[in-house]
Amino acid sequence: MATSEGLHYEEDELENMMKMLASRGVFFTAIPWEDLDVCWEQYDLVLLNRVWSYTGKQEQFRHWLRQLEVKGVKVENSPKLIRWNMEKSYLLDLAKSGLSIIDNIMVKSDQLTLNIVSDYAKTRGWKDIVIKPSVGSSSILCYRLTQDPKSGIYLSDEEIDFKVIGHPHEEDFRLRDSARVPADIVTPKKLILMAEEAISILPEPALYARVDMILNPSTNKYHVSEVELIDCILYFYTAPQGLEMFVDAIVRRLEG
Repeated sequence: MATSEGLHYEEDELENMMKMLASRGVFFTAIPWEDLDVCWEQYDLVLLNRVWSYTGKQEQFRHWLRQLEVKGVKVENSPKLIRWNMEKSYLLDLAKSGLSIIDNIMVKSDQLTLNIVSDYAKTRGWKDIVIKPSVGSSSILCYRLTQDPKSGIYLSDEEIDFKVIGHPHEEDFRLRDSARVPADIVTPKKLILMAEEAISILPEPALYARVDMILNPSTNKYHVSEVELIDCILYFYTAPQGLEMFVDAIVRRLEG
């Protein structure tokens, strides 16, 4: 299992996965992807799990993926899928296939100014805006802009980080896995169908995926905001049965 340097897991989360895999005859170890001394070819499968540090080491990460491909190492999700998912522009690819995504614009960092953001916002009728880097995880370097109703000027809030339908803690709109926010297992058919649609139009099949959706209160419609194929936060503490399904998928991949 490829992780990141300095990453600490919740003990119960890792132990539960280890026990379930061991009961199926599968044994794994967690190793930072940055470790240059690892012979990844010795493993039957390399499963990416919270390799978040790649955002600050993009070229190194891409090189690591290429090396795994050259050596014929089985990786999930596939390097091709991971590279495609690294850039937020993948949302535009999904939109071209007919998926309803959150309203957004892509702006080069050297062209990003508050005036440009304000102009786009006025044109599209946005009152609340989130600015995210094109390559990022854990919502690092994300900022929220809200419009002052009196002046119409967009004001910058503090740097934010986001992370199942969930309920943020009081006075905080963020849904963070590390905070173990209360969450409900909600399965309205329309959301399931939207998630299935998103999965069906990926460039190739994925072992795991998380489809994030946001409700637009003005239209009461949901739109896809992320299709996460790199990190492996699937909220098993909220839906423990999901862990068993995940283990089943891993075993099938190893047997396939």
